[in-house]
Amino acid sequence: MLQCEELSHLTPEFHKIAEEQLSDSDILIASHPYLFHLLKKYAGKKKVIYDSHNVEYELKKSMFPQNKTSKKLLRELFDLEKEACKTSNIIFACSEDDISKIIDLYHVESEKIILVPNGVDLKANPYVSFEERQKEKQNLGYQKKK
Repeated sequence: MLQCEELSHLTPEFHKIAEEQLSDSDILIASHPYLFHLLKKYAGKKKVIYDSHNVEYELKKSMFPQNKTSKKLLRELFDLEKEACKTSNIIFACSEDDISKIIDLYHVESEKIILVPNGVDLKANPYVSFEERQKEKQNLGYQKKK
């Protein structure tokens, strides 16, 4: 089974546009490890940031079934994410737990990781259930139109 890195060449127009944007930018940010290979040639020449929304390897490991194919995919993902972490000048992590996992898994120095929590202020924006949202829509006159 192939990862994005091995398949991305099948979209030459994407590569062309990505290359134009990457070459014209001073700071490059990878939101996921899957296309990090497009940025790595700029390492040492431009500031490269890996914006880790989560520890992708750990997330996928918790989702994939235990079989031969998933083990191969997880190994490839581990290597991709490790390269993104090692090559980047800065890593954004969403939680202290993610920072610890990145350091433990990929042996990255903590100084290059910056905590950038994602999410919402739940005190200012409390959770509203589906039923409550539907009731409020009805109260406001936003019924489902057929």
